[in-house]
Amino acid sequence: MRLRLTTLYALLLLLLPLSGWAQQDLIETTQAVQILQRAEQRGEARYGVSVWRIDEAKPLLDYRSRERFTPASVTKIFSSATALIALGADYQFPTEIGYRGTITSDGVLDGDLIIVGHGDPSLESKHYPRRKGIFYDQVYLALQQAGIRQIRGRIVVDASAYCDEGYLEAWPREDWGTRYAPAVYGVNLCDNIMQVGISAQEVAKGATAPTFLHPSTPGHAWQMDIQLVKRGSQLAISADCDSRTTRRLSGRLARGSSKRQVISCDLSNPAMALSLQLAEHLQRRGIELSDCQSVAYYDKSAPTLTTLLDIYLSPHLSELIRTCNYHSVNLYAEALLRSIGNRFGSVQQGGCISTSEALRQEMNYWRETCTLSADELELYDGSGLSRRSKLSPYALTAALRQVYHLPLPVSDPFILSLPQVGREGTVRNLLSASQLTAYFKSGSIRGVQNYAGYVSYNGHTYCVSLLANDMRHRGTTRRTMTQVLKALFPNPPAPKASNS
Repeated sequence: MRLRLTTLYALLLLLLPLSGWAQQDLIETTQAVQILQRAEQRGEARYGVSVWRIDEAKPLLDYRSRERFTPASVTKIFSSATALIALGADYQFPTEIGYRGTITSDGVLDGDLIIVGHGDPSLESKHYPRRKGIFYDQVYLALQQAGIRQIRGRIVVDASAYCDEGYLEAWPREDWGTRYAPAVYGVNLCDNIMQVGISAQEVAKGATAPTFLHPSTPGHAWQMDIQLVKRGSQLAISADCDSRTTRRLSGRLARGSSKRQVISCDLSNPAMALSLQLAEHLQRRGIELSDCQSVAYYDKSAPTLTTLLDIYLSPHLSELIRTCNYHSVNLYAEALLRSIGNRFGSVQQGGCISTSEALRQEMNYWRETCTLSADELELYDGSGLSRRSKLSPYALTAALRQVYHLPLPVSDPFILSLPQVGREGTVRNLLSASQLTAYFKSGSIRGVQNYAGYVSYNGHTYCVSLLANDMRHRGTTRRTMTQVLKALFPNPPAPKASNS
C-alpha cells in the first residue's frame, strides 16, 4: 500500500505542469555554478550539469553540458526507456514449453521436452519471491494436460535467442565472473548468480573444487588457490575469458574451521541449471524420466520445438523496469537492451540478437529523436559497467524530457521506475524527502558519481542530470552535489510569525 500511495503522489506532483497549476519559475542558477566552479578549482572532480524545465524549449542551466562523461548506471535510463518505447509497458518475456516427438497411448513422450527462452531476466529471481517455482509448476501442468507421464528422451533448454557473447569485451576484466556482472543469455536463472561454498577442513582434505554450488551446475573447471591461515577468511572468484565454465577460486580460510564459507559469483550456464532443476521438479511430481539427459544450447543447433504446449510469461515490462532502476540490476538492463534488438531493426531469420546491434538501434533512435551528435551518446552496454561509454549531461536531460512527453502508458511506468530521493533505493541518503521532491537514477563506479531524473518544484517539473567524473573522494563530491541541488531548488522561507 505504501508503494501505491507513493506512486500516486509522485504522479500528481510530476504532472502538475500539465494541469496548468504552477507558480512563477524562481530557479536561480548563479549560486549553483559558483559552487561547481569552486569545487573544480579544489580538484574535487569534473562536473557536468543540465537542468531543463519540462515545458521550456531549452535548458535553464548548462554547465559543461555538452562534454563527454562516463555515465555508469545512469545508462539504464536509456535501456529501460527504449525498451518501454519499443515493447510497451504490458510486454511480457515469453518462455515456450513444448516437445519434439510423439506421445504414445500410455503417456510416454518418445522425444524431447523442449524449453525455448526469449531473454526473460526474472526466472526464479530473488526480486520476485512470490513467483518462485511457478515456471516448474506450469511445465508440469502442461505435461499433465498433454497426458505425458514419462519422458523417454532429453530435457532441452534452448538459450539461443540472444547471441552467445558471454562477458562483454567493453566490461573491465576485473568484473568478469562477479555477481554484479553476469552475462545475459536467451535463458537466465536466479539472476544468473550462483552460490559457491567450501570449508577449510575440506581444503585440507584435498578438495579440488567447491563442495557447494547453488543452483547446481556441473561441468565447471575450477582452479583452486586457497591458503589456510591462522585467522581470517576471505574468498574471491574470477573468470576465464576463454571459457564459459572455468573459474578461479582464491583467497584464505581459517585453518581447522568446519564452517563453510559461501561467496556469490555469476552463474555461467543458466540453461543447464534450469534443465537440471526442471528434471528434479518433474521427478518429485511423479513424471518418470527414463535415462533422461539434461541438455543446454546457446547456438542455433538446438532441436526445433514442433508442438507448443504452453507459454510461461514474465512479469510485465513496467515491473521489470522498476526492478532494473530501483535496484540497479545490471542483468535486467542488459536483457532490456537485447530485447529491443528485433523491434527497432530486423534480425535475420534464424539469427540472434547481439548487444552491438541493439546498441546501434538504441543510439540511432535517441540521436535522431533528441538531435544529438554521435559524441554525445556513445554506449557500449546497457547497464553502465563499461568505462568506454560516454554521454553528455544534455543528452540525459533531452531524453528525460522526451520520455516525459510521450503518451502516459509509456511515460508513467518510466517515471515511477526511478527511486524517490530521500526515501528509496540508491538515492535514499542523497537528500531528505522534505528538502527535495525528486526521482533520480544514480550511477557510481570508481571515480564516477552521477544522478539523473526528475524534480518537482513550485508546481514545475524539471529534468536534471548531475554528473561527476575524475572524482577524488565520493563523500566530498556528494556533498557538492547536494549543495548544487539545494541552491537550484531551495526550500521556501518559513512564514513569519504573526504579531497579534
